[in-house]
Amino acid sequence: MSALSQLYLPGAIAVWCALAFALAALWGYVDLARGDESARGFARRAYAFFTLPVLASAFVLLVALARRDFRIDYVFQYSGLDLPWHYQLAAFWAGQKGSFLIWLFWGALIGVPLTRSIGRHEGPVMGIYVLAQLGLLFILVRENPFLMLDRAPADGQGLNPLLQDDWMVIHPPSLYIGFVAAT
Repeated sequence: MSALSQLYLPGAIAVWCALAFALAALWGYVDLARGDESARGFARRAYAFFTLPVLASAFVLLVALARRDFRIDYVFQYSGLDLPWHYQLAAFWAGQKGSFLIWLFWGALIGVPLTRSIGRHEGPVMGIYVLAQLGLLFILVRENPFLMLDRAPADGQGLNPLLQDDWMVIHPPSLYIGFVAAT
């Protein structure tokens, strides 16, 4: 089986597109930081286009979890048929790959109003902010949450019993919002 056929393409393509647009946004913000005011529009558009595939990849993972698509290794590892819907949702951030994806998700969303509110320091601030997002993206490219299994199991391994707590549903998302705000 080829490496490409081992990926769940909608999610994997979204991660790669986010990487390409994040690099473009970084390029634009570096030019803006160097004083090229004409780069502002390009950098903002590139950042907006970076945000869209990040949202899409999170949506794809949520749909895969909701459908209990056990062909995807991440869904198989952290969800199961017996989980109630709120633990099925918590499976999104139960593993490292999903945690990085939700961190990137919140970072991309918070960056959109940030671009408009920074003012004259937009170039250097957003350049560093995009670098932080790129760090997460490089991890997700390397450790892609959309790897496919050769055969779809009938059921997943389920959520770790230690994570089957109602606080698990709200604590990690709020924690990652705090991480992003600190950035």
